[in-house]
Amino acid sequence: MRIVLALAAALALATTAGAGAAFGLVQEQPVIPPAIVYFDAKSAELTAKGREQVQRAAEEVRRAGQIMVVIAGHADGAEGSDEQAVDLSYMRATAVREHLQQLGVPPALITAQAFGNARPAVETRASEPDNRRVEITFGPGSGW
Repeated sequence: MRIVLALAAALALATTAGAGAAFGLVQEQPVIPPAIVYFDAKSAELTAKGREQVQRAAEEVRRAGQIMVVIAGHADGAEGSDEQAVDLSYMRATAVREHLQQLGVPPALITAQAFGNARPAVETRASEPDNRRVEITFGPGSGW
């Protein structure tokens, strides 16, 4: 009985301390910094630089293994009505998702979201290149 209690206590301590991997009990996910893909105004077409960013993201997923990928599409305040901005941000997120899939990332690992101009990187209703983006984040709890 003492051995069972000691093992249970060690397991609880190791899991909460993040050291469970030493016992083979907790598989820690690698920390991958987010990637940001920028778009031209009123466009959902990946630029050459955008394709490079998506390529790097796909390489990170391959290195990490079965890690979740969250794609969040955004638009700037000058890209139409709120509804049009959501549609455009959805098309941007879709373009990134499809390119990731073409590069071998399994569709089941990818979640896509569209925020339109509701979550700007830079607060303005004017045209702002930093707001015309798709953010790619990795792992559980990532994304918005």
